[in-house]
Amino acid sequence: MLRVWRQRCHAVGRIPSQAVAQLASLRDYGPMDLVEVHFSVADKTVFVGSGTTLLEAAGMAGVEILTGCTRGMCGTDAARVTTDRIDGLEIPAAHERGTLDRMGLAPDCRLLCSARVRAGRIEVLGDALDTRAARVG
Repeated sequence: MLRVWRQRCHAVGRIPSQAVAQLASLRDYGPMDLVEVHFSVADKTVFVGSGTTLLEAAGMAGVEILTGCTRGMCGTDAARVTTDRIDGLEIPAAHERGTLDRMGLAPDCRLLCSARVRAGRIEVLGDALDTRAARVG
């Protein structure tokens, strides 16, 4: 498992400084259970276990995200997100869906503090309100 994890990190060109903490959190996962999360703006990739929030993944990757309440209510961390699988992310909970609807954001937007990964490859394209992020996708 450790060898596969190191090879994957090396393949993307970096081993994160938080490697020890991330590896400890992945002890219960096999290589096929990991979800790849790529942060386009920072050009950083991290592998996390299913159920990890995108905000937690950002922290593991060393990507700074502006946050507010971290409970899915304020919308500060809204971002455009794509997945390679329809089940790549858990379905938004009622509080997250309500915040996204209230903000009038597109269906491809999620709150990083609330969106939990499930499988495959997730790409965080950038701030949901940034028009440049909309052009990337």
